[in-house]
Amino acid sequence: MNSLGEGPLSNEVNGQPAFGPCVNCKYAFTTSQSYAGNGFGGLAGVDSKCQIAANSAGIGGTYKAWISGSSVSASARLAHSGEPYRRTDGFIVANNWTDLTDGILIRSMDRDEFAAPSPPYVWTGTRADGSADGFLHCDNWATISSLDAGTYGVAGSLSSYWTAFDYRDSCPSQYLGLYCFQQ
Repeated sequence: MNSLGEGPLSNEVNGQPAFGPCVNCKYAFTTSQSYAGNGFGGLAGVDSKCQIAANSAGIGGTYKAWISGSSVSASARLAHSGEPYRRTDGFIVANNWTDLTDGILIRSMDRDEFAAPSPPYVWTGTRADGSADGFLHCDNWATISSLDAGTYGVAGSLSSYWTAFDYRDSCPSQYLGLYCFQQ
């Protein structure tokens, strides 16, 4: 049994989470760890950070990061679920992929893989609709240059700022979290 008991919470009753395993939903969380924007070795390395975080919390499934590179967007990389996306504390973030990418979340993404408050800022390189945010992807999340920049989001936001708030220069010296989505 993991720190969340039998598993993350599965549904809401009167706006509050109801206990039980997540059934017919996909988990979504922000990593508890923060990472330099160049410390991934590319998109596969970013995804591995999400999988490691999920495994460490005892959350089953395959996970990918909500992140875009120069040749592929988050929308093209991630499965488009028709099921709700839920934080690990049981609250619904979005009812499905269409709801996730409409620019407004139901609840913020400010919980980590253990259902604890997450880092406030998150690397994305991605706009609210899941498309790549131009050249702001820390040179495909593998740069060694301190001149590269990456788009980041605010984990506590419900607006499009959750994924595209601003950008940070100096990717190697900026440490931010990642959004992870079960596939």
